[in-house]
Amino acid sequence: MKENTTQDSKKRMKISVVMAAYDEKGNVDVLVKRIHKVLNQIKIPHEFVLVLRGTKESSGYNDLVKLKKTINNMNIFYKPNVIGIGPSFRCGFDNVSKTATHILTMDADMNHQPEEIPSFIEAMEKSGADVIIGSRYIEKGKFVMPVWKKFLSRTMNVLLRFLYDLPVADKTSGYRLYKKGVIDSINHKTTSVNFEYLPELLIRARKKNYLLAETPIYFKKRKFGKSKMNILKTTIGYLRLLGRIAVK
Repeated sequence: MKENTTQDSKKRMKISVVMAAYDEKGNVDVLVKRIHKVLNQIKIPHEFVLVLRGTKESSGYNDLVKLKKTINNMNIFYKPNVIGIGPSFRCGFDNVSKTATHILTMDADMNHQPEEIPSFIEAMEKSGADVIIGSRYIEKGKFVMPVWKKFLSRTMNVLLRFLYDLPVADKTSGYRLYKKGVIDSINHKTTSVNFEYLPELLIRARKKNYLLAETPIYFKKRKFGKSKMNILKTTIGYLRLLGRIAVK
């Protein structure tokens, strides 16, 4: 009976895959192909909303335009003057189609594995949650990352759990499945620019009493390009978030 319910739910789903990519040539086009293959295999209608920064070559824009000839359910927004993942995602969320029922986000550098998407859908079905977070820090979760990133992520997760009663272990993960109504209700309330944007989304969702849950993921080391996360800028952004969100 549960299996039938899940299948019926899948038939009603349309996922909008929203990604913000900054100089991810060699990554973002390959990732789109992998996501498209997975969602086709499980027969879920979907679209891509891609917000690109950098030059048309370094951002992967030229490669995606070519790919659009075979994967035509793709909307590409080239925004070379947009600064930060916060504004990039706000732009992407604003351009999700009205027919979408869910929004999937993930890093554009292939740290996240599209083959895990079915586990997000299953977790949402089983938990009834409004947001599923791909977690590196729960049982069966795995990750490969530099020591400083691990320290910063762990520290921020502890602080956020203490200050905001966020009942999830990985509040800085960008691999998430949202019910579209969640994003519709909080998108334009967010103000963060850089990586602090990711926990801000969860804080605001929690303030509106949306249910959050997690599923384990394998966070792999990128193969191409360099991380855009700057330790000083990210730390300052997180500290500002802690002060700003508390008074709103």
